[in-house]
Amino acid sequence: MNPEKKPNLEIEVVDDEMIVLDADNQKVHKLNGTAAAVLESCDGSNSVDDIVTWLAGEFGVPTERVDADVRQILEVFSDSGLLKSVEDRIE
Repeated sequence: MNPEKKPNLEIEVVDDEMIVLDADNQKVHKLNGTAAAVLESCDGSNSVDDIVTWLAGEFGVPTERVDADVRQILEVFSDSGLLKSVEDRIE
């Protein structure tokens, strides 16, 4: 399934960082530019490979160089509750 951020996240961009308030989990997350770009691309229409290809193009680097980083970021997002779970997406 394509990663999709939870719809009720409050997102604020401050300087070169993104602040994400997850009221459901009562947590605030501070993301750097790369992580912010990955989260923004998690709209449910992009596959992980799509995100890797897009991000590699944005930074002008080979996809092999960013693949592991994107997958790790997505895993952290999932573990942190920033992405819809599979159960959420089925309902």
